[in-house]
Amino acid sequence: MPFVAAVAIAAMAVTGCGKTEPDASAASAADLDRAGEETLAVMNRHAEMMKTRDVEKIVADYSDDTIVIATLFPKPIVGKDALRKAVADVLKIPPVADAAQPTFARKEAIGELGYQIFEAEGLTGTETYVVRNGKIVFETANITLKAATKK
Repeated sequence: MPFVAAVAIAAMAVTGCGKTEPDASAASAADLDRAGEETLAVMNRHAEMMKTRDVEKIVADYSDDTIVIATLFPKPIVGKDALRKAVADVLKIPPVADAAQPTFARKEAIGELGYQIFEAEGLTGTETYVVRNGKIVFETANITLKAATKK
């Protein structure tokens, strides 16, 4: 039994079990709320920039070292320069080129993580974002084209 007690005490010491003060490294709910509001603001701005169909305005929302993994791209996109070309190509795909304004079934963020579900004429999609310092550093997008296929 002494061995079991020693293991239990060691486990408590390693895991911090029994601590009475909060972990300083853990984000507070207020911090997550504040960061979530910033993430939502970037997502909303990005949705507005997508409406412009202006490649430079769209990619301005991304960090220089961004990573984007999307079903509309044949492989992951790394960096703003590669993203610029990929966005220009995607904007030529019907129905993306002709898409009406999207409606959002869900849009939320907690901390730097954002998620949205949207639909527009001819397509539906879900996107996840990681936003830091006002820029999208990582995005995944699953876009389903309903009315047309890629050319």
